[in-house]
Amino acid sequence: MIRTVLATLVSHWRRHPGHLIALLIGLASATALRSGVQALNAQARDSYDRAAGLLGADALDRIEAADGTLIATETYAKLRRGGWRVSPVLQGRARLGDVAVSVVGIDILTLPPGTTGVSQLGTQDLSTAFLGPPWLILTHPQTAAELDMPGTDLRTDPDIPPAP
Repeated sequence: MIRTVLATLVSHWRRHPGHLIALLIGLASATALRSGVQALNAQARDSYDRAAGLLGADALDRIEAADGTLIATETYAKLRRGGWRVSPVLQGRARLGDVAVSVVGIDILTLPPGTTGVSQLGTQDLSTAFLGPPWLILTHPQTAAELDMPGTDLRTDPDIPPAP
């Protein structure tokens, strides 16, 4: 049975060599695409692990919606009023001039002590550090070299992941 199928395919490809070439190109393209997707997934996992380490989230418990959606502000407020020590984390991407950066927004007032970057503040008042001029930005030294952010207090921390 297999011999008959192979003979039929070879016979077809002899008469239509373009089909064989298209098949081989398709297989090569699919293989390359699969390898690329696996590489991107590995890079994404690495980035998420680094971001979790940055916030100390790998050592802290997480509360996430079961269906993967965002947690509503009302739910967050109920948790805080109920005595839960929760701290929101917002993630996104931004383009600052020619540099694409990952932005991680944290509520510095509820962030657990010992989290990377918080040590940069020392005894500085938080309202002057993040909430008013000169706006404090913590970033990796490599990313800081690429950013042109006048009017900000740009501080570097090698533990923060660099912009991809």
